[in-house]
Amino acid sequence: MLEMQIAEAHILNARPDTLPPDWREEPAPQATASFGDAWLASGQSLALAVPSVIIPRESNYLLNVRHPEFQAVVAKARELEFVVDARLK
Repeated sequence: MLEMQIAEAHILNARPDTLPPDWREEPAPQATASFGDAWLASGQSLALAVPSVIIPRESNYLLNVRHPEFQAVVAKARELEFVVDARLK
């Protein structure tokens, strides 16, 4: 797990009302992949914050590795100790 500092100006926040209506379905619907593909193709931000399916008020961050700021952010990333709880295995 990495800790990265990303300026708010480089993060696009995808609110639940902007996502496909079935974004929480299992397995993930093709519409969610299309949403992500469109964001990636646009190049409009370094990161896309999407609500967690498990805890919607929390966010997961997708990074655009082709964004001009990507290398600078990764160079300053800090690795965090992370142990998966045995109950989740």
